[in-house]
Amino acid sequence: MAVYRLKFREAKPKDQRIKIQVILASIMIVVTGSLAIYEYTAFAARKDAYETLVKASQLQNNQEVLKASTTFLEKHSFLKKDERTSQVIELYQNALVRWLPQQPGEELSPQEKKYIDLMKKLQQSRSEKGN
Repeated sequence: MAVYRLKFREAKPKDQRIKIQVILASIMIVVTGSLAIYEYTAFAARKDAYETLVKASQLQNNQEVLKASTTFLEKHSFLKKDERTSQVIELYQNALVRWLPQQPGEELSPQEKKYIDLMKKLQQSRSEKGN
């Protein structure tokens, strides 16, 4: 069985254009597929994190509220804004204010620093939106 290969340089201008269009279409399919997979997994992670957040908030488990809020806020959507975000931020801020003074020692752990850095980032983005 003979295999025929048309080299790109030997192709006619019309054939080259078609090949370029096929390559670009393939790239777009891969990018769109990747975005769809990310959105699906991010949506599932946000849903789970929100459910955990609500339960932990009702039980006043500040550590769990912080973990779930962090997960929720890090898994953002590129396609749409989640209406629950402002509620999550409020619960996060309240939990951080209650949780941080209860931590022993003067040095902050990397996780505690992560919570504070996220709070700074949220406050910065809110101040930028307000201006």
